[in-house]
Amino acid sequence: MTQPRGLTHTLLALVLSVSAVLLSGCLGALQQDPEPKSYYVLEARQPEQPLREPALKGTLLVRDIRVAPPFNTRSLTYRSGPSEYAADYYHLYLAQPGDLVTQQVRTWLGQSGLFRNVALPGSGLNADFILEGLVTELYGDFRDGKNAKAVVAAQFFLLDERGAGREIVLSRSYHREAQLTERTPEGLMAAMNQAFCAVLLALSTDLGTLEVPR
Repeated sequence: MTQPRGLTHTLLALVLSVSAVLLSGCLGALQQDPEPKSYYVLEARQPEQPLREPALKGTLLVRDIRVAPPFNTRSLTYRSGPSEYAADYYHLYLAQPGDLVTQQVRTWLGQSGLFRNVALPGSGLNADFILEGLVTELYGDFRDGKNAKAVVAAQFFLLDERGAGREIVLSRSYHREAQLTERTPEGLMAAMNQAFCAVLLALSTDLGTLEVPR
């Protein structure tokens, strides 16, 4: 059965109109600016009371600190359940978290006065002590809706290289938490830096009280 010419024109016009609306919507969505990403760094400020005499009279080499999965990602990590974690695509560390942690540990111990020198890899200085570390937890804990907190945990090992054989003179694990003052990525990073600083303060305190041959 042949449709009237007017009806055919009407249907064609309707199809073209709907197609134009859909195309306009798709183009509009594509032209919208994506949500901008924000970048953060881990920071730990050394208390301004360095020791007058090095507690461990030697040169320290800090090896690259590793970060355990699933926290070795540039995305901020949120915990919402016993085994539920989420990565934030729009809020990220400025560099890999292991690189940020390593830089801060070297700076912190270099300013602490605990060692005569803190050498950089490739500097050519012979190390008397070597520090190795692993960050085992680095996330925002949002399981309690009212009391969100930042969690930082790490293991550190100090090796004494001065004798005939390598000796582990310190092996400690640290776990610190800090409450968020606001439930935002900025609030999380402020609390994260506070917890990270507490970990390094505990580490430097333990290093300063080590009883090793001088």
